[in-house]
Amino acid sequence: MSRKKTKQRRSSSSRRKRSARFGEREFVQSVWRTMEDQARQNPALRRLHEQLGAEPVRQSMMLIGLTGGIASGKSLVASFFRKRQIPVIDADRIAREVVKPGRPAYREIVAVFGPVILKRDKAINRMRLGEVVFSNEPKRRLLETITHPEILKRINIEIRNLQKRGHKWAVVDAALLFESGLYKKMDKNLLVVCNPMVQLQRLMKRDKLPEPAAWARILSQLPTTEKQKLADCVVDNSGTPATTRKQVETLLKTLG
Repeated sequence: MSRKKTKQRRSSSSRRKRSARFGEREFVQSVWRTMEDQARQNPALRRLHEQLGAEPVRQSMMLIGLTGGIASGKSLVASFFRKRQIPVIDADRIAREVVKPGRPAYREIVAVFGPVILKRDKAINRMRLGEVVFSNEPKRRLLETITHPEILKRINIEIRNLQKRGHKWAVVDAALLFESGLYKKMDKNLLVVCNPMVQLQRLMKRDKLPEPAAWARILSQLPTTEKQKLADCVVDNSGTPATTRKQVETLLKTLG
């Protein structure tokens, strides 16, 4: 046999061995390496990969999305769920945690909006940042592209942990439930509403804001009429806490 044919056979045999070793496991590893390389080069892809990787797998757990306009009484309704021993995942708490100094979202926010939005201790001044973004739609959208993926990742982790502990119900309390698209992951979505003038007075009192600033915050959010189109249930919190609680109790009975 000629040396040329021998080399060809050896080369062919070597390719077959490499092909045999490159099975499903090797293919998956190769895909992950490619994704990791892309994520290192593109921060947006990194956040997307993290979000997808944290997606919860649910079977029998019911998720209720809870939202409402600023100062509408969303926190009051959340407290009624807690009293019924139904865990509530507070997206506002998570939002505060993901922008703490040293976190990825913190670094991006400071890079984009500058040190003017920082306190003396280098923590983000949420009120000052709010003044910047609430009256500027492009800047508000930019802020959301930084914070939302990090918030969604943490919410998904908490959902998985609750499911592992055997909970059958969970409430996700999120001011931007509809705007962020999080409502699509819920089984039911509950919207808390109240009379606009009641909402205005509550906000002015709670945050010590003048009327123009309070209106600016209310009007920066998705209109209640648009939220109602996406909601499965609505609770009116214009009256007393007792009246609101009765509505929540009735709702829980209908959900089983």
